[in-house]
Amino acid sequence: MEFYDRTYNLREMFDREADLSDLIAANPDVVGEWIGEDGLELEGREQLFGDVKADILFTTPDGRLVEVEVQLGDADDLHLGEIVRHLSQREADIFVWVAQSFNRAMNRVFRQWNRPGGRDYYTVETYGVEGTRLLGWDVIESPYTLDREVDGAASE
Repeated sequence: MEFYDRTYNLREMFDREADLSDLIAANPDVVGEWIGEDGLELEGREQLFGDVKADILFTTPDGRLVEVEVQLGDADDLHLGEIVRHLSQREADIFVWVAQSFNRAMNRVFRQWNRPGGRDYYTVETYGVEGTRLLGWDVIESPYTLDREVDGAASE
């Protein structure tokens, strides 16, 4: 297993957020690894729904919609607000937020949203990029954490 330097800044690697979005859109198998789905198909890029744009849309083989929000730099309240607007205007089954890093407060929001029977929410920190390949990432929050499994079992 290789280890990557996590001290770099995504803003130093990419001139624009769209450049990182292009890389992610070109790697549906990597996004599939993040969410545990094989065979994702690119549905669209920068699609306008209401007054918000979806950075990247994929579909799963069974027709579920996956929306990926890409942010250069650390997760922040401005992007969180954008995500709330996305979710109010879009019916994505799976929502993935990609950024350089997430603090506990940001992950707590997604953890609270990840409830059995609802949308699936993921936060992903990206840190390894080589040419046109995403090499390093950590899925920080997902619907399959121990917390959710325990919460789900308790509510049954």
